[in-house]
Amino acid sequence: MKCKNLLTLTLLFLLTLTYSYSQKLQITANHSDAKFILLNDYDDSDKQELGTGAIEYKLEKDSRNRIKVTKPGYEPVIKEFNKDLKWDKEQYVSLDSRRVEITAEPYDAEIYVDGRMIGTKAIYLIIQKDRFHTVEVKNQGLRPLRKVITIPLTGKPLLPRIILS
Repeated sequence: MKCKNLLTLTLLFLLTLTYSYSQKLQITANHSDAKFILLNDYDDSDKQELGTGAIEYKLEKDSRNRIKVTKPGYEPVIKEFNKDLKWDKEQYVSLDSRRVEITAEPYDAEIYVDGRMIGTKAIYLIIQKDRFHTVEVKNQGLRPLRKVITIPLTGKPLLPRIILS
């Protein structure tokens, strides 16, 4: 009887210890409308939307705990929270790099970024915070156009529409 009670108490203690060890993280983005998405472990596809702006997330035992934070116009950020590591309860994710679509007309015009040919027709350009890029569009027989794209501290980047004529 004594052994049975000791075994029961030991199991109860181990269960309590295991439950209390599970980590819950408070993850906050620098944009209140940024979406948090849990990714599949095998192919990084979207598994489940977790919330917007700030979430509470319990680390899963048999998972890579990969979370993508995304907002239109920004480069998504992927964070992996390894279950075996001790994390601060408060985690902050900053979306700073802007994802800008640049299109050129006519569609066979070549698009250069900082002097390097990147593509034709349309490209996505990632611009880091406090950086700028020189975009040039060239087409045979037409005068080239050059624009500088900067990311202001607040708001959207100023995007010129580039049309060669």
